[in-house]
Amino acid sequence: MNDLLKIILSLSFSGTLLIIIMLFIGKVFFRKRANHRWKYYIWLIIIARLLIPLTPDISLTGTIFEKTDLVMEHIIETTPAKSEVNITPADKNNFDTNDKSDTTFSLLQSFLSVFFQNLGIIWLIVSLILLIRKITIYQGFVKYIKAGREEVSCVGLLNTLAQLGTQIGVNCPVEFYTNGLVSSPLLIGFFRPCIILPTTDIPKDDLKYTLLHELTHFKRKDMFYKWLAQITICLHWFNPFVYIMEHEISRECELSCDEEMIRSLNEKERRKYGDTLLHAIALGGKYKDTISSVTLNESKELLKERLGAIINFKENSKAAKTVMVSFAFLLIVCSIVIGAYTIKNKPIQYLSDNSTHNFVNNNRSDNLAKVSSDDLSDISENLNLSLDIENGGVVILPTTSNELQAVYDSEFYDVQLTEQNGKWIFTVSGKTARMGDVDEVQLYIPDIKTKMNVNVSNGDFSYNLPEDCQNEVDITAANGGVHFASSNHYANSDILLVAQEKVFILYEEPIYPNYFTRTDTGFSYKNGTELNKISISLIGYTSVEFQ
Repeated sequence: MNDLLKIILSLSFSGTLLIIIMLFIGKVFFRKRANHRWKYYIWLIIIARLLIPLTPDISLTGTIFEKTDLVMEHIIETTPAKSEVNITPADKNNFDTNDKSDTTFSLLQSFLSVFFQNLGIIWLIVSLILLIRKITIYQGFVKYIKAGREEVSCVGLLNTLAQLGTQIGVNCPVEFYTNGLVSSPLLIGFFRPCIILPTTDIPKDDLKYTLLHELTHFKRKDMFYKWLAQITICLHWFNPFVYIMEHEISRECELSCDEEMIRSLNEKERRKYGDTLLHAIALGGKYKDTISSVTLNESKELLKERLGAIINFKENSKAAKTVMVSFAFLLIVCSIVIGAYTIKNKPIQYLSDNSTHNFVNNNRSDNLAKVSSDDLSDISENLNLSLDIENGGVVILPTTSNELQAVYDSEFYDVQLTEQNGKWIFTVSGKTARMGDVDEVQLYIPDIKTKMNVNVSNGDFSYNLPEDCQNEVDITAANGGVHFASSNHYANSDILLVAQEKVFILYEEPIYPNYFTRTDTGFSYKNGTELNKISISLIGYTSVEFQ
């Protein structure tokens, strides 16, 4: 799973928590205590959380995703080729017994792996399809409206529209048309507003309030708000809560528009406005489109609620306004604390010492074996490294410097690092009498092309491959363990795993990357550019793991 999809999932998770909080608080506490304007615009905080991946360094969602990141990577990027492979010398002639079942399982494994690896692409494709579909619907609707519209030419009606626009502060020209097929008066156009009525043959008061309602929508930029909600749905199409949020926004859009209009009306005028809403139901045709435009009436259920809100309207007290502002601030704080997942550079442990000697030993438990870049003539170009590991463990880690560094505990390890004709020899020997539960030797190498020859005897070797690794690694292992990890699914690798003397190895918990195929003597893997060459020869019993 790529990082972009993880960010989207974390934003969706954070937004869902805020939506649940808002629905609960809004329904239980603010149902009759807050005005609809506040309940309309408060959703912008949640939309911002759903769309903007800005987050503090430490956040609830970020912590959850970071803690589960390794587990998710393990599940998605790796699928065991078999639950267990246990081959002894007596089984050496039975390698191909289950080839058919292995092939079927391998195909299923490959399919699942490809599916999970491309989840980000699937999400993006669906999001684009949904967005294109919504834009196409809007364009088709506008085209349909324009094809059947008739321009209003009555001077009196145009003057009424101009006066109402001036009255509420709409200074740009507004186009005025009729179309008998639209189901309700509506407004289209982001920058060039166009009011469409089913007919102008309606009472004067109905016409006045209808035009005033649509002009109020334009003044508040409700078209932009509606499309912002639609873009959010397209990005989080898999989250059912964003559809609930979009429904609440559409509902509060009309309720808050009504509220803004009736604020300056007396009781008699409010009743006339309510009558206008009732009359609008039977004005015109049956063509509806609630996504692309703002309409006077969207549903009979909402109409009932709007009429009740008009009759029971009253201004909020100062205490109520204070509570609303406080809750909005609290929601912003929650949005920040909940946060999101972000791509962070993994910290690199970097140890240094003023000494330029090969080894630094000041009678400390942790000792640093360090070779300065000044002592390496061509370390910036390539590195030829030989590792001999006996009765111990070595893990290869990256460093941003041009230095070789080895960190180990001298109580348990003897470590030597020498140069021979441009080749660096790294020897690790565990002190058998003292070995136990002890950390492995950490060998930090620069991010440059490296040729590595590794001999493991009664020990362990672990290597986390860089993303664009082009190294050559030759390993001979006996009675130990070999572990590789790759964040790019070994896409640059060519791996050959063979067992000497046709005595196969014991896999206690084998984990293979995709495209591994069985050979007569072991397994082989080829994928992608194959720039990274890994060859593993096994003697005796050695566990091998690929993650």
